Amino acid sequence: MKNQSRLSTHPLLRGLPDIQGAAGLTWSCVGVYMVCLGLPVHPAISQVVLAIATVSAFSAVNGQQTSVPAALWPALGAFLILTGLSISTATDPRHAIDVSISLVSGTFLLFTCSRLGSVRAVHALLMGFCLAGLIIASVYILVAALNWNASVESWMSTAPYPQFGVPNDLGILAITGIVALAFFRENQAGLQRGFLVAVVAAVVSCLLIYRSRGGILVLTALAVYLVCRRRQQRWVYILPGIALLGVVIDALSGFAFLQKVAQVQTVSTRIPLWIAAVNMFVEAPLLGHGPGSFALMYRDFVDQTMLPDWILIDERDMPWPHNLYLELLAERGIMGLLAFGAIVTITLRLIVLSCYRTGPTFPGRVSAALGYALAGLLILGLFESSLLRHWVIVAYAFIIGLACVMWRLSNYREQQ
Repeated sequence: MKNQSRLSTHPLLRGLPDIQGAAGLTWSCVGVYMVCLGLPVHPAISQVVLAIATVSAFSAVNGQQTSVPAALWPALGAFLILTGLSISTATDPRHAIDVSISLVSGTFLLFTCSRLGSVRAVHALLMGFCLAGLIIASVYILVAALNWNASVESWMSTAPYPQFGVPNDLGILAITGIVALAFFRENQAGLQRGFLVAVVAAVVSCLLIYRSRGGILVLTALAVYLVCRRRQQRWVYILPGIALLGVVIDALSGFAFLQKVAQVQTVSTRIPLWIAAVNMFVEAPLLGHGPGSFALMYRDFVDQTMLPDWILIDERDMPWPHNLYLELLAERGIMGLLAFGAIVTITLRLIVLSCYRTGPTFPGRVSAALGYALAGLLILGLFESSLLRHWVIVAYAFIIGLACVMWRLSNYREQQ
């Protein structure tokens, strides 16, 4: 009760309330939108909910609520404009437009989230983000359990989520696990603590069963960082517990995950993709070849490159180069990569400032959770994620929008 009382009287929680009227409808709809992303329902449903949230965000005008910080506007605008220019010069503009539609939803989500005005709303939405991850991971685990003797590819096609086409796509679930770990506290209410444990357990199990090496690497790296940073005895038991769960889950599948990790040749198949992306960038250095162009052109660039015998060429169709930054270079050129880098750099600065101003408080933990989530996305971008995937764009837009809220609230508090 003492902790709850201290929480309710924190200055940041008294400032800029958004629990009534249009503002309350805004964050409620965003929460429903995040959960809908985790449900096996038609994508149009979540888009309708997001549209309602966006309209209500425009209606919730408050003189103290600016939207995104001024420094972020030029970077966001530049990235969208450069994407448009890249589409206009693409070899197949129609295809480039089709694969860029998710940017529209991401832009609306970012703006809508940035209009929120309370730490409680941000915290609730992050829990909704975790819930979506829990639902998705649980559904995929159930699909695997019911079809245990089938292949991973068969499981992916059976699961009712068209936005996840290949096992690598599930790496994004690691971000929900990181958020859950960031919020875990021993003195929490039993229900919330149990929910966070369930999120981490489901995410770890799903990533191991579907053999997402990138997702496990991100989750492990940031979990170790959390343990080292907090230096609390209970975390010495939590991390080995997660590792033991992973070993048990992998053992049930005949250690398929460990076998995949040990296969060096599966890593070598990425090298031709990276080389092709670099060569595409060299051919069109400023604006790239247009969004989605890698899938259409990479095979020609691979065939033109002399590769050592130890490098294997994967004969499957590859929609992206398995490196977000090389993808940006190949499809949007150096200008697109610089604009994306500016967005990320400014967002990280906002998060660091929020953490510095709020300190080791509840708002500080919310800001830190956003920082861990963004760090996880950036690491995942080294080998798995792609802007072709709707969930990746949603995750970036969601985190950047909420980071704007925490920066604004911490700035509001500092001026009091």
